[in-house]
Amino acid sequence: MTTPRYVRCVKPNHEKLSGHFDSKEILRQLRYAGMMEAIRIRQQGYALREPHSVMYKQFARLVPGCASLPDLVEKLSRMLNVDAREWQMGVSKVFMRKSMAEKLARLLELRVKFGAHTIQRAWTRLRRHRAAVRLQATIRKYQTRRRFLAFVRRLSAAQAMCRMRNARR
Repeated sequence: MTTPRYVRCVKPNHEKLSGHFDSKEILRQLRYAGMMEAIRIRQQGYALREPHSVMYKQFARLVPGCASLPDLVEKLSRMLNVDAREWQMGVSKVFMRKSMAEKLARLLELRVKFGAHTIQRAWTRLRRHRAAVRLQATIRKYQTRRRFLAFVRRLSAAQAMCRMRNARR
């Protein structure tokens, strides 16, 4: 579920001596990089962390009408029937347990599949409608042509009668 974005290097000492580790310096670097906090959060079982903006943008379409992230989290918790311990809202990130992240991913996948199915149904309906319109136009063309040819035959017969009458006079 986690996606590493870059590797953080830790210098073991400032003198660049091999086999020599300055514990205080290493601890300072780890704290500065946020590793101690990340480890503490992971130990509590919150394997996934997402910034508020990403979380809201990704999951707001599952629950329309949510104005804020806390409202979204609360409605998703009720929808999935999970308690508040599955999530934790931080200052800038939302932390969730792996099981919760998997449930959300599955729910999002189902929503996308349902949307795709709806689009496919609408497309099929449109194609059928276009085919019906094309068929109706072809039938109307055939009927109109038949009526026109019958009219031309009657007109030719009438002209022939008129010419015959004029020729006899």
